Amino acid sequence: MWRKAWIIARQFLQATARDRISLIWLLLFPIIWTTLIGAFSSGGDGPTTIGLVRLDSSSYAQAFQDGLSCEKDFRVQLLANEAEAQSQVQGNNLPLALVIPADFGSLLRRGETATIMVWKTNRPSSYYLDELINKVTRRLAADAATAGFAVSKIAERTALTPSQAAAAWSEIFAKSEEGWRNPRIEVSYQILTSEKEVQMPQGANQASPGFTAMFVLMGLFFGAGSLVNERRDWTLQRLLSTPTLRFSLLFGKFLGFFLLGAVQLILLILYGQFVLGANWGTNPLGIALVSVAYLLAAVGLGTLLAALARTPQQANAFSILLSIVLGMLGGAWWPVEILSPTLQTIAKFTPIYWAVNGYNKLISFGEGIPALLPNLAILLAIAAVSLFLGMLFFRTE
Repeated sequence: MWRKAWIIARQFLQATARDRISLIWLLLFPIIWTTLIGAFSSGGDGPTTIGLVRLDSSSYAQAFQDGLSCEKDFRVQLLANEAEAQSQVQGNNLPLALVIPADFGSLLRRGETATIMVWKTNRPSSYYLDELINKVTRRLAADAATAGFAVSKIAERTALTPSQAAAAWSEIFAKSEEGWRNPRIEVSYQILTSEKEVQMPQGANQASPGFTAMFVLMGLFFGAGSLVNERRDWTLQRLLSTPTLRFSLLFGKFLGFFLLGAVQLILLILYGQFVLGANWGTNPLGIALVSVAYLLAAVGLGTLLAALARTPQQANAFSILLSIVLGMLGGAWWPVEILSPTLQTIAKFTPIYWAVNGYNKLISFGEGIPALLPNLAILLAIAAVSLFLGMLFFRTE
């Protein structure tokens, strides 16, 4: 009995390995999709590098550079000339580059308009950088206006030579700039209420476990859908006409689905760990426990789908639709925490939620195996109920 079940499982795996379309859906497509979504959802926390060309060596140009560098959202990269700045932006190596003109300091001292040239891409982030750059330019313009006003008032009372006026202007400009760096007015905040901070996985740590769970479920749905094809082609009926028990047939199929999902899951985990940089390796035993429980739940749901689907077309359509919907609700596409409270409640009825939640406990929050007990219990309960119903409703005719 067990030998026949293993032969059936092995034949299923061999047939899947020979099917190029199946391999694309099981491996290539999940890898591409996870990589793209992981790239879009990662980053954004560190400073943005912008280019700066300084054609003016005056202290005023240095003050402008220091003002940019003080912004926590900026990292300033000095460039040699305007051609390099244009090249870096056109090649999308930098979102934005500025040029401080050679007469920047002299124009400020004379109270004339100094134009800073900016080249930028059409990235959405470049418009946010515009506002930060305008903040620095307004600050220096205020310094220059303060210095010019103060020198003009001094000149009304005391005759100043050009060199004295220039020295006074520079001194007042520096004092004004110092005032910006060390403001005399502070704002003190006192927290009167508090709420629990919601931590959410980001980047590869979100995309890798989420899409691994979703695509494993989709792969097992497709695999279980092959039962519908075999039922239509009378393959199952011919097998049962031989000395093969119904239990051996179904157990062999279940074993094949489980092993297929295990291979797919291991490969996607390895890809997430070593290529995308997700932190899968801190608790391998916990990962294994969640994975086995989830695979059993996915096999059960796939079997139930095969039992209820009337045609192969129905099975394929529901495989894609259910996988994507359950993935969206369960935290594969985005953290569940951003959903409404109602959808968060609904998400807890999906196996993907409990798998992704368990992975996140290990990957992003550093929790141990005791924290996984609710996840394991619910996934095994889903597996038991769905397998029972799948076997109950499954028909070979």
